[in-house]
Parts: sequence; structure tokens; C-alpha cells
Amino acid sequence: MGDFAAAVVQRIFEMYLAGWGRKAIAEQLNRDGVPCPSAHAPHQNRHRKMDGWQHSTIVAILENPRYTGYAIYGRWQKVEELLDPDDVAAGYIARFRRSPQAKIVRSREPAHPALVSVEMFTAVQFEKRKRRSGGVAEWSSRSRRRAPKERSYELRGRIKCGICDRKMGGGCAA
Repeated sequence: MGDFAAAVVQRIFEMYLAGWGRKAIAEQLNRDGVPCPSAHAPHQNRHRKMDGWQHSTIVAILENPRYTGYAIYGRWQKVEELLDPDDVAAGYIARFRRSPQAKIVRSREPAHPALVSVEMFTAVQFEKRKRRSGGVAEWSSRSRRRAPKERSYELRGRIKCGICDRKMGGGCAA
């Protein structure tokens, strides 16, 4: 991983610990023009759209223990399922599912340079658990840093879209 990508990963971890939510982080990275992983390394991500940062990408980065420098084995397992349980001849489809925690193995020694410390990674996992434990209502009502709006519009919310009848804002697709 290059220095640029490493700096982005570190920034994501720091922003999350500073109180930013995953969607706010994605919005801010898009606003700052930071290329998403599929745009930064298209040869590794031919199957993905290069449509900017998504909150699911932020979650995947925050949950990836490889950034601590240790090799992790067995996080996913391949499971083959029948396409049609009533017709075995229809064949199977292979899916990947998360492995149970007991089957995941971490190397004893670091396998590559760490992008974030084990302490920072652990702090993020505890923070994620803390945010989840209060439930959606508690987390939604909690004060947190939101990404600043790029522009403010005087008529925002006062004009309705002629197609969908919703209040128009700066990002209306109509």
C-alpha cells in the first residue's frame, strides 16, 4: 500500500475516534477529492464502480485488522449452497460468509508495516460497539460532528421539485 493510501486509512481511523460517523467521513473524503480505493487502484478493483467513498467502504476499513500489521487468516469462509434445494442438478453457488471468531487466526509477529496501532484499532472497535449498544435512537440523538455543508442556499427547502414533489436542496437530481 502506498504512502497516500496509508495516510487515508490513518485519517479515517482518526476521524472516527474524533467522533465522526462513517457517512460523514465518506462525505468529507468525497468533498476533499480523495480518490476511493477503486479509483485509486482500478487494476485491483475491476469489479467495482469508481463512484466515490461509500459508508460501507469506511466500515470495511475500520473493521480490517490487517492495518495493524499482522496477517489475519480465516476471516471469511467459502460456503456452497444449492441454487434450488428441490433440484440438485441445478448446481451450487459459492458464497463467502464471515467466519466465527474462534476460527480467525492472527500471526504472532507483524507481517508488514502497521498503518494504525493495535491500540487505535482496538479503540475504534470499542467505539463502534459503544455506538451500537445504545441503539439507533440513542446514537441518533447524540451530538456528533457532521460534515460541513459545501454551500448554503437561501431557497433551500422552500422550492418543491416538479417531478417528485419533494423539497429541493443543493443536491436535487431533477
